[in-house]
Amino acid sequence: MNTAPEKPAFTFNMFGTTTQQRQFLRVFEGFEAEWESQGFKALDSKEAAQRLSGHPTYPLEWKKEGPTASAFYTHFLQLVEFLREPATTAAIEIALGGFLRAALHRCRKFFDQPEKGPAMQFPITFCPSMWFEQSEILVTVFAEIQSPEEFKVAELLIPEGFRRAAQWVEHHGITHPYITYFIQDGRLDSRPTLSEHPPTKPE
Repeated sequence: MNTAPEKPAFTFNMFGTTTQQRQFLRVFEGFEAEWESQGFKALDSKEAAQRLSGHPTYPLEWKKEGPTASAFYTHFLQLVEFLREPATTAAIEIALGGFLRAALHRCRKFFDQPEKGPAMQFPITFCPSMWFEQSEILVTVFAEIQSPEEFKVAELLIPEGFRRAAQWVEHHGITHPYITYFIQDGRLDSRPTLSEHPPTKPE
C-alpha cells in the first residue's frame, strides 16, 4: 500500500460564457506544466473531489446545465490550492508567496479587457480557495468583480483574507468546515462567515 503523502495540488473551476472560457484558456496556457515542474499536481474534477472528501468548493446551485445556463446563472472563476499542512499563518504565508501569487498574476490578465476580440463580460464571481487536508477546512475569499479595476482592488485584499482566516483558527479553533471572507464595496470582512456548506452571500 502506498502511504506516501499527497503532493501539494491545485485545480480550477470555471463556469461562464464562451468568451470567458476562451480568455481563461489563453491566460492560463502553460500554467499547469509550470507548477507540476515545481512538485505540484494538477487535479481533474474527479481527483479534486476525492481529495476534498465530499466537500464541494462552491454552491452547487451556481453551476447549471443546459443551453440557457450561462446566461442566467452565476459566472465564476475559482482556483483551489490543496495543502497538506494544517491551517496556520506560516502555511498560508508560504502559499501566498508561491502558488497563489502566481495564480493571481494570471487572473489579473484574465480580468483585463482583451485588445482584440469580444469584450470580457461582467460580473464574474472570483473565489480563490485553500483546502487544508489535515484540518479538513476550506478557506475562501469571495469577490464579485464588475470591472478590471475592481479586480485590482480584490487582488490586494485576497491575501489578507487568508491571513485573517489563519488568525481566526489560531484563536478560535476549527468549528466549521467552511471559513469564508467576502470582499464588498472594496472592503474585506473583519470576521469570517462560518458554515457547514459553501455560502452564497455574506450573513
